[in-house]
Amino acid sequence: MLASRRCSSRWSSWLNVTSLLESAYRLQPEAAALDVSLARDGSLAWIAKLRERCPDTKLLALSVHDEPNVRRTATSAGCYGFVLKRAMSTDLLPAVERLLVPTPNQQRRLSTSDNNAEE
Repeated sequence: MLASRRCSSRWSSWLNVTSLLESAYRLQPEAAALDVSLARDGSLAWIAKLRERCPDTKLLALSVHDEPNVRRTATSAGCYGFVLKRAMSTDLLPAVERLLVPTPNQQRRLSTSDNNAEE
């Protein structure tokens, strides 16, 4: 799923990594909720490719796997958050809101990391 304020609330879905990468590059969405099992090979390397093509897009991983290594891999690939599919009915919208409207504490951390990156 991709969301963009520029296109009001546009949500889309894809069946494969190639079409997702092409569409995301074209749309440059503000946020994307990604099924970590989208790639047939089980790899999450495509998330890093998406991060390269859409550096400003906030990525949220969706998974049926409640395992620390899946969360770590998704986070290290570039996802800002993680939602279990079995909890999507209660957790997805709050997670997207946290991505799009950071709390003051999150904003301070982001600005601090931006300042550190410039040094």
